[in-house]
Amino acid sequence: MVLSSFEEVRYESVRQWYHISQGLFCVRCCQRQVIAVDETIITIRGTRHLIWKAIDVATWEILGVWITQGRASLETHSFLCEVLKKCANMPRILVDGGPWYKPALERMHADWEHVTFALRNPLNNGSGY
Repeated sequence: MVLSSFEEVRYESVRQWYHISQGLFCVRCCQRQVIAVDETIITIRGTRHLIWKAIDVATWEILGVWITQGRASLETHSFLCEVLKKCANMPRILVDGGPWYKPALERMHADWEHVTFALRNPLNNGSGY
């Protein structure tokens, strides 16, 4: 899907899509070794939004998807807190080089790593963004 096609998406369409596909987001809490987190900028009706996504690297389970208008350590921390509710432990967290990750992850005392490719690749290749 091309990002520019999101400009024609209505909020009601997103709500309906979420209710139809909400089973994708019903993930049980369990031990996880490594999770990958990424964000993508989209434009909806001329307003910039960010889609945050997190997956379990081993199972490719979707652990979280959020839409925000900001991309600071506060949004990062809030998203990660929600994602970690689906983890029975504190897994290793893979992120890209965004400066908003470091303060949030250090505040959480998380085991994290800046990774551009390799294990984080499913997020960029499999998400359609």
